[in-house]
Amino acid sequence: MPQNRWIPTTLLAKELGVNPRYLQRNRLKLFKAGHHYRVVNPTSYRPTYRWHPGRCAALLEKETKQAAKIETSQQPKASGKGTQLPFIDGVESYEIH
Repeated sequence: MPQNRWIPTTLLAKELGVNPRYLQRNRLKLFKAGHHYRVVNPTSYRPTYRWHPGRCAALLEKETKQAAKIETSQQPKASGKGTQLPFIDGVESYEIH
């Protein structure tokens, strides 16, 4: 994959295995303008975007690993009734006797 390759939304979605709407909806939440995507014609009524596949793939990989880490940290540490799940950072699990 060339380093300075910028591709349209539909091609990026196909490469990453996501829906193009996912990229459109999360463009402002996850991705940084100028780094992950560029606006082809900013003055048009409906702007067109070009994406950097390597940077976007790395970001989604990082976000996936972080989500998996959070998911595993929410597993109960001890089985049984009254086990509290640590949803908040710094909160230890405990059992009610």
